[in-house]
Amino acid sequence: MAFACLMYHSLSDGRFPDRLYPKYTTTRAHFAEHLRMLRDEGFTLGSFADLARMSSLPEKFCVLTFDDGHKSSLDLAEEMQRHEAPGTFFLTMNYCREREDFLNANDIRSMARAGFNFGTHGVTHRALAHLPEDEMRSELAESKRWLEDVLGGAVTSMSLPAGQGSRAVLDAAFALGYQLVGNSREDTNGELRVPSAVNRFVVLANYNAAQVRRLALGSRAYVWKRRLRAALLLLPKRVLRTFDVTRG
Repeated sequence: MAFACLMYHSLSDGRFPDRLYPKYTTTRAHFAEHLRMLRDEGFTLGSFADLARMSSLPEKFCVLTFDDGHKSSLDLAEEMQRHEAPGTFFLTMNYCREREDFLNANDIRSMARAGFNFGTHGVTHRALAHLPEDEMRSELAESKRWLEDVLGGAVTSMSLPAGQGSRAVLDAAFALGYQLVGNSREDTNGELRVPSAVNRFVVLANYNAAQVRRLALGSRAYVWKRRLRAALLLLPKRVLRTFDVTRG
C-alpha cells in the first residue's frame, strides 16, 4: 500500500517564530487546517516509529515529520495533540545543544513523554553525501549517541540534512542501527521495507490544505510537477554547493 510522508520545518508565528528561513515555515493556523483536512479525508496519521513497527499500513496513511528541531516545534506539538496526531521530529545536534531558538534537552524529553517520536538530523546540518567518509560516519554516530543519551533509549531513524544522501550514506546509517532514513525525494512510498529510505514531500510556506491534500493522496500529475520543480531547483545547488549552508 502506497503512503505519503510530509516534511515540515518550523512556524513563522506563535511563541517561537522562525524568522531566518521563511520559505520553510508555515503558520499555526495553516498547520491546523492541514491536520483537520487530513482527518476529514480519512487519513490515518503516523510517525517513523509507526512505520518501523507496523506489518501493514491502512489504506490512507500519511506520516508527519519535522526537520531541524526549531523551538517552534513546541507549538507544532501542541497543535498535533489537539488533533491527536503523531509525528517524528528530526533534530540537529549542535543546534539543539548550542542555540536558544532550538529545542533543548528538557524540551525534547517533555515532548517524548507526550508521545512524540524523535530521530537525528546530523550534528552540523552539513550534507552527508558531500563529506569525507570519516566525517559522514561521525555525523551519523555522534548525533545518534547524543539523542539516545537525551532520551534514554534507542534511536532508529534519521533524516538527511539538506536531503543529500547516497548509497554510502544509507549503508553507513543502516550499519549504525538506523532503520529508516528520511530523504527529500518528491514521491510517495510503495511497499515498506525495514531498513529503507522514506520519500518525503516538503511543505513550504503558505501551502494551503488543498495542496497538502494532493501530496497526501499522491496525485501523480502533482507529484511529477513537484519532481520537475525539485530537479530544476537542484541544478544551481549542484553548481554553487548551497546545500552545505547551515542555519546562521
